[in-house]
Amino acid sequence: MTVILEDRLQPVEADGGEHAAQQKFVEPKGGKVKTEKGVEIECDLLFWCVGGRQNSASYAEHFADVVDSRGVLKVDEFLQVKGTPKVFAAGDICGAGPMATVVYAGQHAESIANNIRALVKGTKMQPYKPGRPLSATQLGKTLGAGCIPGPLGSQIVLGHLPIQKMKADCFASKVWKDMGYKGPLDKKEGVDKGTDHLADMLHMSAEEAEKLHEGLAVEDAGDADHT
Repeated sequence: MTVILEDRLQPVEADGGEHAAQQKFVEPKGGKVKTEKGVEIECDLLFWCVGGRQNSASYAEHFADVVDSRGVLKVDEFLQVKGTPKVFAAGDICGAGPMATVVYAGQHAESIANNIRALVKGTKMQPYKPGRPLSATQLGKTLGAGCIPGPLGSQIVLGHLPIQKMKADCFASKVWKDMGYKGPLDKKEGVDKGTDHLADMLHMSAEEAEKLHEGLAVEDAGDADHT
């Protein structure tokens, strides 16, 4: 693997005329790409993984004064949209916390829930305080890297094995538990297992739930080459 720092790719034209920034992946014209510093790299398939922005279409006009160039909402210490009391923002569209990850989105949600309860009770809201950096990134079914908070303000770097163990199901079981279920097909009173149950929980159509249900079973590829 080669890592190139302090440089970036020039706009890439694909065979057929598509532009990489507008496609999930492209086949670069001529089988090569070039960086801004003139470095040529052989490439027959390119996945364009930079420049993503939040989808701010639903709120960009209404909150035009407090949306930055990335589509992120500016919030106060309580995660209320600035200038709009009792309207909160969480997740990628919330401009609070050191990074836009699911870990901080969960922290946002917990803080907002507590502050909504405080508003209902007429008590004092508490400022949001982001936790220390924590990340876990898988690469296929064999590789990965991450970091977790360590003692005395340190950070512990994790390698392939612990990351694969931590994210064996990509935290899906934790999400179901947070929603109040043991798993994707957990039965609750008055609701049958199956697609109707998924549609009810995830607020989707019966057709969407059917497709999701069909995709729940995942076969283990064993020792297959995942590269």
